[in-house]
Amino acid sequence: MRPTFSSIRASRLLYGTGDFYTVTRLESLYQQLEQVLFELLGQSSFTLFFPNELENRLKPVYSTYPNGQGSEPWEFDLDSALLQSVQETYDSAGLLLTDDPAIVALWPFPARYCALLREESTLLGMLILHEGLDPAISEPFPVAEILEPLVRHFTCALMRIKSQEEYEKNLNEANARLLAINEIGELLGQLNLDILLSKTVSLTLQLIRAEVGNLMIFDQDRLQSRVEWGLSEEVVNGIAWRGGRRMVEGVFEDRLPILIEDLQGDARFAVAPSSRQIHSIVSLPLYTTRRDIGVLNVVNTKGGESFSSENMATLQTAAGLASTAIENAILHREAVEREVFQEQLRIARQIWENILPRTIPAFPNASISARSLPAIVVGGDFYDFIPLGEGRLGIVMADVSGKGIPAAMIMNMAKTLLHIEAARDKAPDQVLQIVNNQLVESTKMDSFVTLIYVLIEDAGRRAVITNAGHHPCLIYRHRSGRCEELPSGNLPLAIVADQVFDRREVDIEPGDCIVLYTDGVTEAMNPQREMFDTARLRQLLEATGEKESAEAIIEQIYADVKAFQAGAAQHDDTTVVVFKRDNP
Repeated sequence: MRPTFSSIRASRLLYGTGDFYTVTRLESLYQQLEQVLFELLGQSSFTLFFPNELENRLKPVYSTYPNGQGSEPWEFDLDSALLQSVQETYDSAGLLLTDDPAIVALWPFPARYCALLREESTLLGMLILHEGLDPAISEPFPVAEILEPLVRHFTCALMRIKSQEEYEKNLNEANARLLAINEIGELLGQLNLDILLSKTVSLTLQLIRAEVGNLMIFDQDRLQSRVEWGLSEEVVNGIAWRGGRRMVEGVFEDRLPILIEDLQGDARFAVAPSSRQIHSIVSLPLYTTRRDIGVLNVVNTKGGESFSSENMATLQTAAGLASTAIENAILHREAVEREVFQEQLRIARQIWENILPRTIPAFPNASISARSLPAIVVGGDFYDFIPLGEGRLGIVMADVSGKGIPAAMIMNMAKTLLHIEAARDKAPDQVLQIVNNQLVESTKMDSFVTLIYVLIEDAGRRAVITNAGHHPCLIYRHRSGRCEELPSGNLPLAIVADQVFDRREVDIEPGDCIVLYTDGVTEAMNPQREMFDTARLRQLLEATGEKESAEAIIEQIYADVKAFQAGAAQHDDTTVVVFKRDNP
């Protein structure tokens, strides 16, 4: 007669495994396993092993066996023949847990049952029960069959807690990164160059938990260390390409960042003896469109692992903000004896020119044109193009509240964030949701940004549009000769966090054109203080939409607005972008 499992123990198994899902920390889960095993088997002598990917070892992390936890002879290489053999045996036999002597006798410690904790083909850990059923138990039962559901539930609970802890860790790290990026952004107002450079290195190391770093400035025809945070110029210059060119010189001259995950094992580089303590390094160029500034280097994480591509992306955001801040400080130092107000306007003008694209991208079977005329030295209008490849192009039009340097700084941050998120192949509404949350955290309460993002897809045949409080997008239709208006149903950016944006998807046929504009067009006034308004702009487009190119349409828009003003002062920036598919 087959041994039975008492109803009391069956109930305990049921409630015990259910209790696995009530705990929220790994230590509590281990203690719960210990309690359930004791109540089922009359003993709870076990050891849990988890893989340590960094050390490539399977190591004991929790043990109720005397002298079990932390016992070095109990550690195994993850790629050892022993561990691989055990996994292959489990795979071929479809095992989850076994007391087969051929398996349990392999380990260098007493073992009665062995269970692999896995998610599909990934090894999460190993559970060793050092003893079997307590002989004092008067009702023997098939232990292996009873332990299988226990192991399954434990593995599920383990995955849940690990996932939650990983999420919390990533969230904390993301918050720390955001805080550091915000602080770097705040350096845009720091005009003391020495303080700015020192804080830039300090915040960058904090951003990705790096051990040491330095910042080099190009001065007197060479790169020179201006801040050494545990990393000397000699050590950095000790890394060279096999052809002899110094690594930092290549980064600076080519304006290309580099990530080296394992310097000593990277055959591309020759490493001087003074540089051999470096394991992983990220080197980033500091530049704006007007000036090559220098190189920022960070070396070795505090945890000992290599830098990742995510670390690189985070540092590029920081380097972009730092470059603008450093250029501002350099420009200020160079012009310190000039009149303060005029100097600030000049700096802001240069920043704004760096933000606006220097060229307009070519697009097959279509023409694109853009123009922006500021009302004062530096305006709040902004447009940009984000080439995404494969017949896709992002077009951005925005207007920042305020003028001058503050508006330029906010838009510079928005541009950097837009490029990073758009490059991750997200839809316009998803891109703006992320950018909005970043701006809410990074800007003052009285600042906001109206912005429209148009994603041209399918070689120009389709557009996906998200409008964050900006003026309606106008689309001239060649087929009907009429102009459509796509209003915004969303708030501007930087006002409310976690805002959900809607999006519109429209077909663009040959001869159709998309027109984006700012209030300098529709709110332009004539001497009688009448506004040009959207209705006039729509009429203008219906009259000129058949012109052959986007440039011809923009010329007509500016000519009509100027004629309407009849010499009246321009009170706001005037910016227009036109995307037109070639006429059929």
